Amino acid sequence: MSISESSPGNEKNEISLEERRVIEGIEKLKTSDHTKATIMLIWKGLKPAAEFDFADYDTEDESDRQEQTLAAEKLFADLKLFSHKIQEQKDVLRYEANGKDPTPGKFYRDSYYLAKNSNDLEYLVDHFGKEENSEITEKLGTILGYPSSAIDAWNTEDRSVTILDTELEQPELFARDEMAFAEFRFSKSNWQKEFEVVKKWADEVKRLDPLLYGRIVSQYHYFLADKDSE
Repeated sequence: MSISESSPGNEKNEISLEERRVIEGIEKLKTSDHTKATIMLIWKGLKPAAEFDFADYDTEDESDRQEQTLAAEKLFADLKLFSHKIQEQKDVLRYEANGKDPTPGKFYRDSYYLAKNSNDLEYLVDHFGKEENSEITEKLGTILGYPSSAIDAWNTEDRSVTILDTELEQPELFARDEMAFAEFRFSKSNWQKEFEVVKKWADEVKRLDPLLYGRIVSQYHYFLADKDSE
């Protein structure tokens, strides 16, 4: 079964002044393009919640880290989203270009849980990345916006009913631009309908911010080209 192509743009692709203001605020954040897209999808209700790395800093970036944290959390509050920040701290060694002995330092990674409602945020904080059973896995998948058939396929003992290698098993699917936005493993029996969820995410990002969409798709195809050259 083939996958239908996107239809040409129309008046529905127009964004409002309010949407433009929000997009400009998201684009100003010093974070990855995928994180910006995720924030947009939660804001527009296409994903209930997500967990994502926000930014990495070393100790010399403390003022910048505080500035970015304030900017992000103000934006989340303005969008009526619920957030919870996790800060990871590691001891590191910094090597100078002149070859001198390394000096000790600290490295910070800021991550966020972000959700449309407080209940989903609380569940995500309590269970994401921790020991799971089938009930927790199903709930987490639903909160992250994954299709139920993909969750069911993943929520099996050996996961043999999932597409293990999309490039080999579904090359047409693997090559699609929209796959740059895929976050879950597809089931063998229902991947066409599951792809429609990914396509909906991609189409909304493209509608809201075509430049962001283009950057993410370019990064994906660069990854594919680099992978093929290995």
